[in-house]
Amino acid sequence: MLQGSLDNFALDEVLGLLASTTKSGTLEVKGDRGTGTLGLRQGQLVGASASNTANGEGLEDVLFELLRFGEGSFTFTPGDVAGAEGPRAVADVLSAADLAMVNLEAAV
Repeated sequence: MLQGSLDNFALDEVLGLLASTTKSGTLEVKGDRGTGTLGLRQGQLVGASASNTANGEGLEDVLFELLRFGEGSFTFTPGDVAGAEGPRAVADVLSAADLAMVNLEAAV
């Protein structure tokens, strides 16, 4: 099990570590904006859910929301994960979520 605070380890750093070490399991995030879960299989994202997603339920939408957490904690529990979506590279989903973040900031 891996756990920590988003104050000490940013979510994108945690995902990068899990991807680079090809881990499988569930990453749970709890924070000031709600809760979320990311499923990883061999270091790739295969599913995601969050308590608050304004723009949709896809991997990018959920990750976008989780990246917006100002405070919180995470717990990674290794194990088999059934994925609702085809495996997607963490870097690709992070890029899409980052682009959405830039667009949001530009609109404000």
